[in-house]
Amino acid sequence: MERRLHSTKKSETPTLEPEPHTTLYVQNLPLDATEEDIKKHFSSTGEVMSVVVARKGDKSLGYGFVQYLKQRSAREALISLAGSTLNGRDLLLNYHYVFCLV
Repeated sequence: MERRLHSTKKSETPTLEPEPHTTLYVQNLPLDATEEDIKKHFSSTGEVMSVVVARKGDKSLGYGFVQYLKQRSAREALISLAGSTLNGRDLLLNYHYVFCLV
Protein backbone atom coordinates (compact mmCIF):
# COMPACT_ATOMS: atom_id res chain seq x y z
CA MET A 1 0.00 0.00 0.00
CA GLU A 2 1.42 3.29 -1.04
CA ARG A 3 0.47 6.67 0.38
CA ARG A 4 1.56 9.79 -1.43
CA LEU A 5 2.09 13.27 -0.10
CA HIS A 6 1.47 16.03 -2.63
CA SER A 7 2.72 19.59 -2.45
CA THR A 8 3.92 21.79 -5.26
CA LYS A 9 5.31 24.64 -3.17
CA LYS A 10 6.96 24.67 0.20
CA SER A 11 4.36 27.11 1.56
CA GLU A 12 1.35 25.00 0.50
CA THR A 13 -0.37 22.65 2.92
CA PRO A 14 0.39 19.08 1.85
CA THR A 15 -2.50 16.73 1.10
CA LEU A 16 -2.47 13.01 1.60
CA GLU A 17 -4.18 10.29 -0.39
CA PRO A 18 -5.62 7.77 2.09
CA GLU A 19 -4.73 4.11 1.89
CA PRO A 20 -7.29 1.84 0.28
CA HIS A 21 -10.29 1.44 2.55
CA THR A 22 -9.91 -1.82 4.43
CA THR A 23 -10.65 -0.58 7.96
CA LEU A 24 -14.06 0.34 9.32
CA TYR A 25 -14.79 2.60 12.28
CA VAL A 26 -17.59 0.96 14.27
CA GLN A 27 -19.71 2.94 16.74
CA ASN A 28 -22.38 1.91 19.25
CA LEU A 29 -20.68 -1.38 20.06
CA PRO A 30 -22.22 -3.27 22.97
CA LEU A 31 -20.10 -2.62 26.05
CA ASP A 32 -19.93 -6.37 26.74
CA ALA A 33 -18.96 -7.39 23.17
CA THR A 34 -15.59 -9.12 22.88
CA GLU A 35 -13.23 -8.85 19.94
CA GLU A 36 -14.24 -12.41 19.02
CA ASP A 37 -17.98 -11.49 19.04
CA ILE A 38 -17.26 -8.57 16.71
CA LYS A 39 -15.03 -10.65 14.44
CA LYS A 40 -17.77 -13.29 14.06
CA HIS A 41 -20.34 -10.62 13.22
CA PHE A 42 -18.16 -8.98 10.56
CA SER A 43 -16.73 -12.20 9.06
CA SER A 44 -19.88 -12.71 7.01
CA THR A 45 -18.56 -10.27 4.38
CA GLY A 46 -14.94 -11.42 4.20
CA GLU A 47 -11.75 -12.24 6.04
CA VAL A 48 -11.26 -10.03 9.09
CA MET A 49 -7.59 -9.28 9.78
CA SER A 50 -8.02 -7.57 13.15
CA VAL A 51 -10.52 -6.12 15.59
CA VAL A 52 -9.63 -3.39 18.08
CA VAL A 53 -12.07 -2.17 20.73
CA ALA A 54 -11.30 1.20 22.29
CA ARG A 55 -11.03 0.80 26.05
CA LYS A 56 -10.34 2.84 29.15
CA GLY A 57 -8.74 0.34 31.47
CA ASP A 58 -10.87 -2.81 31.15
CA LYS A 59 -14.05 -1.01 30.06
CA SER A 60 -15.15 -0.69 26.44
CA LEU A 61 -15.78 2.84 25.19
CA GLY A 62 -18.40 1.54 22.74
CA TYR A 63 -16.42 1.98 19.53
CA GLY A 64 -13.66 0.19 17.68
CA PHE A 65 -12.11 -0.77 14.37
CA VAL A 66 -12.47 -3.77 12.08
CA GLN A 67 -9.78 -4.34 9.47
CA TYR A 68 -10.42 -6.58 6.47
CA LEU A 69 -7.92 -8.28 4.22
CA LYS A 70 -9.65 -6.98 1.08
CA GLN A 71 -11.15 -3.60 0.26
CA ARG A 72 -14.25 -5.16 -1.30
CA SER A 73 -15.00 -6.99 1.98
CA ALA A 74 -14.94 -3.71 3.89
CA ARG A 75 -17.18 -2.10 1.28
CA GLU A 76 -19.64 -5.00 1.46
CA ALA A 77 -19.70 -4.76 5.27
CA LEU A 78 -20.35 -1.03 5.09
CA ILE A 79 -23.32 -1.68 2.81
CA SER A 80 -24.80 -4.79 4.40
CA LEU A 81 -23.90 -4.49 8.10
CA ALA A 82 -24.56 -0.79 8.76
CA GLY A 83 -27.49 -0.71 11.17
CA SER A 84 -27.17 -4.42 11.93
CA THR A 85 -27.70 -5.48 15.53
CA LEU A 86 -25.02 -6.96 17.78
CA ASN A 87 -26.05 -7.95 21.31
CA GLY A 88 -29.07 -5.64 21.10
CA ARG A 89 -27.31 -2.54 19.73
CA ASP A 90 -27.57 -1.11 16.22
CA LEU A 91 -24.09 -0.59 14.77
CA LEU A 92 -22.97 2.59 13.04
CA LEU A 93 -20.24 2.11 10.42
CA ASN A 94 -17.94 4.32 8.43
CA TYR A 95 -14.54 4.00 6.79
CA HIS A 96 -11.60 4.74 9.07
CA TYR A 97 -9.36 7.33 7.46
CA VAL A 98 -5.71 7.63 8.43
CA PHE A 99 -3.88 10.82 7.60
CA CYS A 100 -0.25 11.17 8.50
CA LEU A 101 1.94 14.11 7.64
CA VAL A 102 5.60 13.23 7.50
